[in-house]
Amino acid sequence: MTQVTANDHDLARRMFAHESAGGDAAMHAAAAARVYERLADRLAPLIGGAGVRALLARSAKLTMVDFPCFGDLVIPIEGHDHPRAAAPLLAACLGKLEPDATFEAAAALFASLLALLNSLVGERLMRQILSSSFTVIEQNVVKETDA
Repeated sequence: MTQVTANDHDLARRMFAHESAGGDAAMHAAAAARVYERLADRLAPLIGGAGVRALLARSAKLTMVDFPCFGDLVIPIEGHDHPRAAAPLLAACLGKLEPDATFEAAAALFASLLALLNSLVGERLMRQILSSSFTVIEQNVVKETDA
């Protein structure tokens, strides 16, 4: 199973906080949809729309343990629709929660998604891929040395 690290949580919270100006659950839900859309736009050319939706679906399943609201989130994996098609579904799911719960659930979901990406390509490459879409991501957090 993919382990979500403190770095994943921190980065996910910063990504989400950057989009969310606070407010009610609907505003937090809309911010979560925007974060997902930015992720989808950046990842779809690399892994395809179905791959992006599969990452979101797996993240929701993993996060459902702590946030049962994701049990109602059904992400269509197959099909020729745009990878952003899951954004309204995510917003509707999160919009049913209280504002604080919406923020925590969205941050946990994105932390899980980042952990999955880390397990697939490594943290350094994940940060390189996403840094052009999210200014809160520092590319050089993980320094490698030539041995």
